[in-house]
Amino acid sequence: DQPRSRGLGDVYKRQVCKVVGDVVLPAAVPQLLRCLSDASPRVQYHAAMALAKQGDASCGAALVLAVTKVRDGDVFLRHALIAAMAGSGMELLPLLTHPDEAARVAAVVALRRRGDGAVRRFLHDSSPLVVREAARAIHDDDSMLAAMPELAQLLPELDGKDPVLRNDPVVMRRAISANLRCGDAPALARLARFAAQRTADVTLREEALASLTVALEGVPLDRVEGRYRNIAPVAAEKVVAVFSEHAAALLQDPLPRSAVLRVR
Repeated sequence: DQPRSRGLGDVYKRQVCKVVGDVVLPAAVPQLLRCLSDASPRVQYHAAMALAKQGDASCGAALVLAVTKVRDGDVFLRHALIAAMAGSGMELLPLLTHPDEAARVAAVVALRRRGDGAVRRFLHDSSPLVVREAARAIHDDDSMLAAMPELAQLLPELDGKDPVLRNDPVVMRRAISANLRCGDAPALARLARFAAQRTADVTLREEALASLTVALEGVPLDRVEGRYRNIAPVAAEKVVAVFSEHAAALLQDPLPRSAVLRVR
């Protein structure tokens, strides 16, 4: 029989939602959706966690509406709703154009939970918060290697944009790291060009130069998270070629000069 929650106290509703999630009962999805509007946040939480296990994409609109209402008010409920978005199988890329930032952030985190490289599409969002979450999704933890080149290409793209985002360490350190991890000639050139940009944050410029230095030796640990990555060394001639083009300008700049000398 379908579980009934009407007339039951909050404790019973929560337990019914938990059982439905454990046994996976698609027929109970309509009742779970109603529980998303329950007066009790705990009931809403367990209903969302149960929906995460049902694999029913038809609940997508209700989940998006719920997450835009919660926003940052209840982080536990927001977590449950994002888990439901990830587990429901709903289409997440249409949220690229959703007017509410909270919905787009939720879409990014849901794509990260799925390990879906399509999260790269959110790197070009107008919201710095969305871009930050997309950069984390691609770079951190086990990483999404297929999307790493697009994160690396974000480094020159941010030049001339909002200075808050251009100097945002969350985004920029991951973009710099992505170029180091890609390790090809275009990636190394991006690091050198960024290091030569006087409008950029000097700490980030020095990080770009330091990344060129360690590229010669290979990097066992991720420079952002400290995870073991075992990045292979880059041939010295590649580093010398891209660095030589910008060395004169960098040596005339007093801010990152010490970093330049270390590279030399």
